[in-house]
Amino acid sequence: MEKEVLTKMLETLSENLELMFQKKTTPTTEFNECNRPDFNDEYMGMISLANQSNQGQMIISMSKTAVEDMLAEVMQLVSTPEEAHEMVKASLGELLNTVSGAFAQNEEVLAKYECLDLSTPMIWEKDDSPYFCRTEGMSGHLIYENDKTNVNVFLAINPYKVFDATPAATDDSSSDFLGDDLDDLLSGL
Repeated sequence: MEKEVLTKMLETLSENLELMFQKKTTPTTEFNECNRPDFNDEYMGMISLANQSNQGQMIISMSKTAVEDMLAEVMQLVSTPEEAHEMVKASLGELLNTVSGAFAQNEEVLAKYECLDLSTPMIWEKDDSPYFCRTEGMSGHLIYENDKTNVNVFLAINPYKVFDATPAATDDSSSDFLGDDLDDLLSGL
């Protein structure tokens, strides 16, 4: 995946944070190639992007202070901790949905990947976040202006991999297909 694609995602996220929540962020140009996100923030969300040729995901993470600041106005509408929890999940899910939709409709993204379908967004708190399988992606971040924390983004969009399960395939094909996730898969059996 090229840096230009992640740059477009960061710009789209920054624009939508301002449109939806009137919060300023600054996209950075520091990118890391990585195989999975290694975020440690209190909130994390993911939305999948796919078509007939490619699959991937956008994963964001934000600090608790950034989320509380971003949602300060809407949180005045809740009256119980349960409602507050649901409001955070719904708001972050809507942010992911809006950002991913705008990103998928960008001319440059359409030229590279054609039409990308979106999944339903998933939101987790730090203690409930899943283990992400290995994939070739990139991470970058926005600087959240109000508290100078990062809004971290991991983006991966890759062609589908095909696993050859024919008898002629060697045992190495499964380790090539799964990479370092093979050990994790086997240890879970």
